[in-house]
Amino acid sequence: MVLLPCKKYISKTSSLTKLADFEIIQEFIDDELDSGEILIRGLYLSPEPSLRGGGLEGKQLSCHGDLIPGSQVGKVIKSRHSSFPLDCLVFGHFGWRDLTKVKISEENCFHDVYKLPKYFDKIPISYALGALGGPGITAHCAVEKILEIKSGGTFVVSTATGAIGYLVLQIGKLKGCKTLVFTSTDEKVIWLKTLGAGYIFNYNKIDPNQVFQEFAPEGIDFYFDNIGGSFTYNVMKHMNLNGRIAVCDAISCYDAVTTVPFDYLQIVDKRIRLEGFSIYAYDEKTWNEAMNTMAIWVMEGKILVEERVLEGFETLGQAFIDRFEGNVVGIQVVRI
Repeated sequence: MVLLPCKKYISKTSSLTKLADFEIIQEFIDDELDSGEILIRGLYLSPEPSLRGGGLEGKQLSCHGDLIPGSQVGKVIKSRHSSFPLDCLVFGHFGWRDLTKVKISEENCFHDVYKLPKYFDKIPISYALGALGGPGITAHCAVEKILEIKSGGTFVVSTATGAIGYLVLQIGKLKGCKTLVFTSTDEKVIWLKTLGAGYIFNYNKIDPNQVFQEFAPEGIDFYFDNIGGSFTYNVMKHMNLNGRIAVCDAISCYDAVTTVPFDYLQIVDKRIRLEGFSIYAYDEKTWNEAMNTMAIWVMEGKILVEERVLEGFETLGQAFIDRFEGNVVGIQVVRI
């Protein structure tokens, strides 16, 4: 038996708004494995913004000392499971840690841990945390399962430079939609133009009602909502009959101390379908379909991937904070 050192992040508070809210500690893991267990060395980790909202798949921070939840790609360095041989690459919800021992079971296999598909021989493995991981699956399911987008429809995307939003808008374009997309800075507007994103606006400089009246007088058919709040309130005024809204997140509400109006009559009168969703409610077949489709689009160049890679386990805290300071477009991962 050998005790292996493991670094991990724990929380000092549940807010995670500054570096002082994070703490790195060391523990030791016994390298002896029981049947069905594997030992994984982390390679890439993604600091998900949802930790500040509803948590990652229900794993909210509750008190000082919690392991910070998170997704990672790693390599199996020891195994007693035939489906996860030595040196195979895996995705898992292991949290912010660089070494993990996990027992594979029917309950956790796939949603919590799975072996990367063979096409990752041709694609950077870090994409399993972005376009071919949770963000990509979310984008695909939002468009295909919730919005059921049709060619020729008018499609609005909020926070279009985020890890999910920039993929959603590209899928919308592939589906033949007229797209109106929004972001927070002029620099991001310029970047979105490189994606051919359609009509692009800095939401800090415009009146959304005027924008929709001028650029979408025909009304809005589909809306991908990642922000909530007053922006969504204004979008709903311009939704068409039988319009559809996919609610992925509500970033504007993370630290909100006041409420905004919500027009229930718009939903009733226009028969709008508004649906919140989580990819973890979908089965393995749906995940595979989404990942395989996104992989094909990426390899064919139909979906462009924007990925910022930071170096070092110690940069995770700052990488997470950067997501909320408007310093990142696309996906951000940390090579650990």
